[in-house]
Amino acid sequence: LLLLELDKRQGRLNFGLLYLFRYVRLTPAYLAVIALYATWLPRLGDGPLWTERMELEQRRCRQSWWLNVLYVNNYFGTDSVCMFQSWYLATDTQLFLLAPVLLYPMWRYGHRVALLLVGGATGVSIAVPFFVTYVRRLDPTFMVFTDEVHDLQANDYFVNVYGKTHLRATAYLFGLLVGYLVHWMQIKNVRIGRRKLAACWAAATVCGCTAMFSLTAFYTGLGTGNYLHNALYAALHRFGWSLSNGWLVLACVTGHGRTLHRVLSWRAFVPLSRLTYCAYLMNGLVELYLSASRRTPLYASIATLTAESISHMTLTFLLALLLCLMFESPIHGLEKILLSRFRPTHGGPAGSAREPETNSLSTNNTHSTSEEA
Repeated sequence: LLLLELDKRQGRLNFGLLYLFRYVRLTPAYLAVIALYATWLPRLGDGPLWTERMELEQRRCRQSWWLNVLYVNNYFGTDSVCMFQSWYLATDTQLFLLAPVLLYPMWRYGHRVALLLVGGATGVSIAVPFFVTYVRRLDPTFMVFTDEVHDLQANDYFVNVYGKTHLRATAYLFGLLVGYLVHWMQIKNVRIGRRKLAACWAAATVCGCTAMFSLTAFYTGLGTGNYLHNALYAALHRFGWSLSNGWLVLACVTGHGRTLHRVLSWRAFVPLSRLTYCAYLMNGLVELYLSASRRTPLYASIATLTAESISHMTLTFLLALLLCLMFESPIHGLEKILLSRFRPTHGGPAGSAREPETNSLSTNNTHSTSEEA
């Protein structure tokens, strides 16, 4: 969408306003949840583990909330992060700052520069995790066992490696490249032949399944002890997952998705898609609340885990609706009012802002599905 805005405005956009409106849109709801963690959270329930878990989260948020608001908590204060899932928002925001810097030269100088610039950056983002994992003798990724379920921040990998932007940029950069390819294919009206289409679907399926299921080898012990294997997985699994999801997006948007496109375009998904940011903010609270208040053991089975997943998702989206109505939607309305002051009246001066450009990039859920949590 930013590329379309660059086309309309012949490259004249106010990127400062782009950054500002994204911050204004994301921060109020985020700050409200942080405030809940830091104040009322320990008083909202009880249970055998309640005091221990909730007071720990409260202390962390009182200590490091300001790092969250600055979106740098994935690099600073990582031993006492407020909201365990907040590393993603910091990483996403830092990469968002980079996005226009890469997209503008891609728009200005064409597909060769796009492939060179973003392709080179993606290559670097693959190489960095490889060398860091190999040199430091790290696990292939964040391995979740019993101790991690109790407290993610007890795991050294989660604290010092997992949320670092320079180790997680692959999916975001590949997403920018896919966005550019979609834009170019729509302008040139490019169609993909049947054989190439079948090959792309097969490659995407293999890459996605390999990235997802090959981690089993490390859990079962087949891949442990070989740091070269660890480094290769750390470098390539996000690229494989991004390739799979990137093709899914490209195929659906360019008219090659057929039945899958019709399913994913189902109108019932629209209201849920508008709640994804608030659901992201509330889901950690839901998981923390239910685990800390549990009074009986949970015996894992397919039926039990399915029921747990459905109930957790339902509760998450109900709370997300409340958070959205109280904080995100009012801010969105104020944003529209403020944007109207910058909207051009006769074609628009250089550097002016309008709603499509900020709305298209200030939301954080356009690319978040391309990277696993």
